[in-house]
Amino acid sequence: MSSCKDKNTVFYRIYPTHHEQDLEELQLQCLQTLGHDLDVIWNCESFCLSAEHHVTSLPHLHGQVWFDNSLEDEWYVVWLLQKLTRELPVVAKVWDDDGE
Repeated sequence: MSSCKDKNTVFYRIYPTHHEQDLEELQLQCLQTLGHDLDVIWNCESFCLSAEHHVTSLPHLHGQVWFDNSLEDEWYVVWLLQKLTRELPVVAKVWDDDGE
């Protein structure tokens, strides 16, 4: 069952290129790298990262932002992820509720 917050939501994952990387340390590095770029007024939800240590998938950080009707928030998340991939040894995956 999906909630109304599944609509207009951008989802993202950040994978370390070095699989032995500690996820909590990577989470801290990501947040420090983004720094003041996170100090914005978000429409609904702000950017966040959580560690995922699931045995059936590669270790990664993940998050989601419900942006409602604010496409600017969705594109800002994409920009933040691009910044992380330029400045840290990570790759990112991003998608929204309609798969684009």
